[in-house]
Amino acid sequence: TGPDGTSEFSTCFRLSEAGSVLTVNSAADTDDGNCSAANCTLREAIAAANAHPGADAIRFAILTGAQVVHVTSPLPALSGTTTLDGTSQPGWVAAPIVTIDGAGVAADGIAAAGASSIVRGLIVTGFGGIGIHVFGAGSTIAGNYASGNGGDGIRVEGAIGGTVGGPTALDRNVVGGNRGHGIFLFDSHSVTVRGNDSGTDASGATAAGNTLDGIAV
Repeated sequence: TGPDGTSEFSTCFRLSEAGSVLTVNSAADTDDGNCSAANCTLREAIAAANAHPGADAIRFAILTGAQVVHVTSPLPALSGTTTLDGTSQPGWVAAPIVTIDGAGVAADGIAAAGASSIVRGLIVTGFGGIGIHVFGAGSTIAGNYASGNGGDGIRVEGAIGGTVGGPTALDRNVVGGNRGHGIFLFDSHSVTVRGNDSGTDASGATAAGNTLDGIAV
């Protein structure tokens, strides 16, 4: 351990009183209970973040360029204040390049229960349930593609405050081809929905309708 409190594992997992930074460096869907510099999957990073009491950030460094994480069972929900940042993947420029593929998994994709959480820059597709499901107050969902899921693309449920989308093109969520609503604010209030594309593919130019409403409140 060095003077700044880091060790040889710091590129993957840095703990402090202020929170932890974990880096997903494997596209596998395994969990041996250890997020390390040698191997840290998304499932392991979420478990490590949930076990830590402070705010946490989960970043990606799976080689470089576009990567797919094929999920074979439901991922644990993010239980605390967490930033899940797909834009950290090497090679990211503007469009998401990390795909969380839940084909065959009859559950929600990314569930964020902690207040003031951020889910940014991910493609979430193929889950039997909701693509991105947010329960935490004041959370931000931006720059994601939520498509081809069995439920809503993005649902904010039981939350006070928060933002879905934002003022810039990089903040725009694209929600298309979901069997529920594109974006659904359920039992929530004071949530800003801004600058999203609903009912299109990732380009924003080709129709890919959601089964229910594009945006429902």
